[in-house]
Amino acid sequence: MKINITKSTLLEGIQIVSAGVASRTTLPILHNVLMEAAKGKLKLVRTDMEMATVHYVNAEVEEPGSLTVPIKEFADIIKNLPDDKEISLYSDENNKFHIKSGKSKFWLIDNYKAW
Repeated sequence: MKINITKSTLLEGIQIVSAGVASRTTLPILHNVLMEAAKGKLKLVRTDMEMATVHYVNAEVEEPGSLTVPIKEFADIIKNLPDDKEISLYSDENNKFHIKSGKSKFWLIDNYKAW
């Protein structure tokens, strides 16, 4: 998966899927958000096994794909990125999810690869 997106668009999507689902759970995967990129859209999905929130945002999709990332850590990183720079998100063959914006670079590990 490889996409480019604006901070405001991505944050809006993260906030919508975060607000719609209870955050207390005993299953670690439910602390993650599923991201699926295809055809100019990024689909964000969060569930608590009783209810799910799905939200689509526009994104420049260079490579389609899907993965999950811990939503709290991901949201904290995105909130602290510069407002005026585009964000590049991509995953590599080692299940690392890279986040780049300006001079800032972060990565998270995708332990629950979505197939």
